[in-house]
Amino acid sequence: MLHLLRDEDQPNRAGRETPRDESVTSEDKRWLYCRNCGIPIAPVAAMLPEGEMPLVFANPHGMVFELLLLSRAQSLRLIGSATEEFTWFQGYAWRVALCGGCGSHLGWRFEAIQGGSPPVFFGLLRGELVERDDSVR
Repeated sequence: MLHLLRDEDQPNRAGRETPRDESVTSEDKRWLYCRNCGIPIAPVAAMLPEGEMPLVFANPHGMVFELLLLSRAQSLRLIGSATEEFTWFQGYAWRVALCGGCGSHLGWRFEAIQGGSPPVFFGLLRGELVERDDSVR
């Protein structure tokens, strides 16, 4: 079952987001997993059309990141409050997203500031994810 992190989710005492259940279709057979610990992160079908090819961004320190954009993800621990500082997507604030299994930095969660569409999406680091068929899940 897929677990999403949504705005109404509240952090628990460990600082992790409490996931909610969402339905997964039978088409969600290919998944992206954390490269470090193997926990499932998102079905490949969740990739946004704008992010099917990795996008490359640099932060103010010159670090370069190759992102996949996804409409949904699971098993992530979000860090800090959303900020608009140095955002790569105008109209969106971001939060760091760590793997809920091993704590590796997997990317960011982007939240629309004023009713943007989509209201939330994830920019995940392509190099930190592995893809595989999960039809036996």
